[in-house]
Amino acid sequence: MSAKPAKCSKCGGSNIIRYMDGYKCMDCNHTFTLPQHSKDVMIGKVEAYIGRSSIQKILARIRDRSIEVIEPKFTYGEGVEYPLLQGIDLSREEVELALEELSGLEIFMREASSNIVLCPTCSSHKLSVQLLCPTCGSYNLEKGHVLEHLLCGYMGFEEDFSRDGRLICPKCRKPLKALGVDYKRQGNVYRCIDCKSLQPLPDRRYVCENNHVLEEEEMILKKIYRYKVSPTARNVIEVLTLDLRPVLIEGIKLGLYPRHPAIVKGKSGVKHEFSIGFWKDAKYIGSPDVAIEIRIHDEEIDEIMVLVLYAKIIDVGVKNVILAVSREVNGEARKLAGTYGIKLVESRDLNELIERIKKELKDIATILKASGTS
Repeated sequence: MSAKPAKCSKCGGSNIIRYMDGYKCMDCNHTFTLPQHSKDVMIGKVEAYIGRSSIQKILARIRDRSIEVIEPKFTYGEGVEYPLLQGIDLSREEVELALEELSGLEIFMREASSNIVLCPTCSSHKLSVQLLCPTCGSYNLEKGHVLEHLLCGYMGFEEDFSRDGRLICPKCRKPLKALGVDYKRQGNVYRCIDCKSLQPLPDRRYVCENNHVLEEEEMILKKIYRYKVSPTARNVIEVLTLDLRPVLIEGIKLGLYPRHPAIVKGKSGVKHEFSIGFWKDAKYIGSPDVAIEIRIHDEEIDEIMVLVLYAKIIDVGVKNVILAVSREVNGEARKLAGTYGIKLVESRDLNELIERIKKELKDIATILKASGTS
């Protein structure tokens, strides 16, 4: 099921903004609230992406700074950047991918802002233009103003006509007196030094920073977008983002070393990601001593999620795992979590969920310390 774009309940227009606890139509000034099912549908679409650290970081930045529009900035040196998203420890490629995915999920409304051209071989935006003679292919060109002597028809660069402060035709040796009467001037004309031809528009060839040579028709045209936060998404973002700093700080107080997210290579060679990982050693050697998996779902948590998490646990070799969820857990999933030794933390209240994670983390740290492994 796909969530429809928000529209005014009175006039049907889509030019709406956040207003107090609801929305206001800028076309007819009608104020209204959106149906709850629109929020539920959006949450259902986005929840599969919530485990992704890039998605979480961008949504958290939007929430913390009340961002309405994410504007792009292009520079020749750096390419396309989004200044409002700087400092969240994501590469430019990760930011662009996450923005596109969130746009597809209708968290953002995407608008074309400008465009750039890229090398088709290496995707570099750093291109230089080389001009060449369309007659002989030479790069030996010069640019200047061209004069045409109307009497004899001779055409050449203005410097060729200059003699002792006067304009004299190099062909017939007669003076040029009045512009528009006995001669004409053309600007920005190119002359090939090798074949002497005059060209108003030379051929163009492009070279990227990696020395790939391409013609204009070969270049890739890339659109640059700005992203507006959808009016329907503001409350959804609040629900789907968690401030995990209290958990990280709690772990540090307990003498553990955190990573958020924790990306760990398993015995199979596959890299697995946990929401948070804690190590007893600052060198982060091997698997984490504690792994925390956080899932914000709109539907009941089933045994499939627990089985997927258990497969990650076995491959990575982590022994202490906390699964924190914001929705009900069915009986089979609860039973499997207990069988696999996974600490299950549940709460619809996200602040309470954080506090329960901290408590479980403290209990695990106490056991690790008592057993002499921390």
